[in-house]
Amino acid sequence: MKKSFLLLTVCFASQFAVGQTVFYSNNAEVFVGNGAVVQINGGAVIDNSSTFTNSQDATVTIATNPDPGTFTISNGSVVKGSGTYRVEQDWINNAFFVQNNSTVELNGDRVQYISGSSVTKFHNLTLTGSGSGTDRVKSQTLDSYIDSTGVLTLNDRELATNLFSMNVLNPSALAVVNSTTSGTEGFVSSLGNGRLTRNTNENGPYLFPVGSSDGTLRYRPIELDRLSGSNTFAVRMANVDAGTESRSRSQIEQFSFCDDSKLNEKYFHYVTRTAGSTSGDLSVFFDEANDGNYLGCAQWMTENLKWKDMDHVKEGTTVASLNSMKRGGWSDFTNDAFILTNCEGLYVPNVFTPNNDGSNDVFHIRNEGIDQIHIQIWDRWGLKVFEASDPEIAWDGRSMAGVQVSDGTYYYILKARSATTEYPEMTGYITLVK
Repeated sequence: MKKSFLLLTVCFASQFAVGQTVFYSNNAEVFVGNGAVVQINGGAVIDNSSTFTNSQDATVTIATNPDPGTFTISNGSVVKGSGTYRVEQDWINNAFFVQNNSTVELNGDRVQYISGSSVTKFHNLTLTGSGSGTDRVKSQTLDSYIDSTGVLTLNDRELATNLFSMNVLNPSALAVVNSTTSGTEGFVSSLGNGRLTRNTNENGPYLFPVGSSDGTLRYRPIELDRLSGSNTFAVRMANVDAGTESRSRSQIEQFSFCDDSKLNEKYFHYVTRTAGSTSGDLSVFFDEANDGNYLGCAQWMTENLKWKDMDHVKEGTTVASLNSMKRGGWSDFTNDAFILTNCEGLYVPNVFTPNNDGSNDVFHIRNEGIDQIHIQIWDRWGLKVFEASDPEIAWDGRSMAGVQVSDGTYYYILKARSATTEYPEMTGYITLVK
């Protein structure tokens, strides 16, 4: 027969303190009443098919005094309820945690671990504490989840997923919250296949506050905006030269505007869309004072093992002291590695085929770091058929009157400028073949 412990609030918030030893529940039922405040000095083990219910508005603190304030669920036990768990050391789940509308707050001042043999699905997970350096880290030893209505609050702490993932199932753009004060940002770090994953179903913006304290401390988030439909994205910042993860900066696609010295040697990002098919605006952040200035981005192409310019990348939003480069309407996340570049140039093709077969249907001027392009296109009789001023030029072969022009050779005059350079006037010929 199970023993029962009843911790109850009547008209006022009661306080129940367990002395300086580990609280051990052996095949017992423990009920923390609504509004109760319970402090356990030294750790708690919910063991041997016990049931521990933490009611709404109740707070259970597992303090380190003197034993580590670790909360352990073991051997078929069930922990449930919508109260708050304030844990000063490790969260160890070897059995069943039913999150309901609860909050788990990891508030220790030393490294804390989310571990055990059972994956924990949290409702709200909040990271706090005053530890610095490695003692600001909360570390995962297995995959973990935030449920479909919960919130991950990082504050100024580091959540190290290591080789695992923190999966935020709540599709709200506000489901991940962090401090963005320069020097005290909260972030998620990962290694290898570890990721911060987020479900999305709003336009955004969705911030992925990723960074690393492995080597040079860096907070360098990713932002996805103007999304539609339901998607899942997974993000990691790799705080290394891309070449150390088999993505050499010297391997660059032909017609690129870059060489290896123009690609960020300090870090790069993985951004993968694991569910859905929506395009969106992709912004990669950097600290100009510490990282240098950047004008664009490149993507690692797995089919030919080369970096390729993501042309038409422009300056994006600013978060705290960080700038970003943004590529609007991006849809290719099958190739998942992205790197900042400091490249500038443009490439004008000499032939296109506007026959609606989905291949080379528009005359598209590739560019990187170009702020403005002005082009005029003339036919063989000296009639101007197209003119545009825009950093993104794409002519579909129609005249300014909207009429499809005929096959043939057309003459163009082009002017371009960047933030630092006024390019000489360019002229040349375009062949249109249907």
